[in-house]
Amino acid sequence: MENSENIILEFGHTPNSPNYTRAVQIAKSMNSYRYEGLDSQLRHQVALTEAESDKWFQLYKIVQNWKSSRVTRGEHSESAKYNESLFRCYIARYKATDKEAHCYLDNWIGCQKVRAGRHLLLSDDAGKFNGKEKFEPNKKAIRESVIKESSRLGLCPAFSMSRIDAQIDKLLPTINLPDNTEWEPVIEPDYSTGAIRLSGVSLKPKNDMQKGPEVENIDELSGFGVRRYGNVIDYKESWEHKIITLSESEWSEAAHDGIIPQIAELGEKGWQLLTIFPINHEIHCIFQRRQPS
Repeated sequence: MENSENIILEFGHTPNSPNYTRAVQIAKSMNSYRYEGLDSQLRHQVALTEAESDKWFQLYKIVQNWKSSRVTRGEHSESAKYNESLFRCYIARYKATDKEAHCYLDNWIGCQKVRAGRHLLLSDDAGKFNGKEKFEPNKKAIRESVIKESSRLGLCPAFSMSRIDAQIDKLLPTINLPDNTEWEPVIEPDYSTGAIRLSGVSLKPKNDMQKGPEVENIDELSGFGVRRYGNVIDYKESWEHKIITLSESEWSEAAHDGIIPQIAELGEKGWQLLTIFPINHEIHCIFQRRQPS
């Protein structure tokens, strides 16, 4: 791999788990397998390599929730939970023709896993609005938020705080939104009143895959995570769903007026705004409410 510090998955003696024997079998079948200690102090270790990445992830899925399981790279060490996507991202980088381009995919900061790489939100103190058309980034707060994330992201050999610092320094003092080719405002409607507010800025999607798939009905969206707003549709028979569609011009007018009448009307009837799905220059607002028993 591109860094001499390997990502090491380690787990201890866990005889109470029905999957312990299987985990040990997989670990011992890997070329990088090492162990330390004996009996109850036994620790199994395997390194993440391209050649054995499938086995490594198979083992990771088995042991990631065990208390004894940790992932280590150099001085960075963490519980094995929650980091699978980070390691898969690094393997994808390793296989990529242009490794640097991989780290900048769909983000400006140089790491796909940094939250601020896609969104600069008021809730993160990542900036403030000067009127409705100008956003002023808070470089200090952005840098501090990345540093907080770095204890986990440092497990990735490709993570570079110096590279991220350089990108933060390049941010303009003011982002002028109306004609900006990279950034767009993030608008959050209140489903109960129809009022909307600006909650930050987000990178514009560069292709249709980022905008979301073509869909014809609510069933096709079941369980699908939305790119910018992060909500997942919970499609159950006990809930009914409704979609209203706004054009970009209607959405812009609503942003200017501060109210979306259609949302306010549905809110009065007990509908909850579940998520917002931008597709091909239209904004699809998806609502749900519990069906009468």
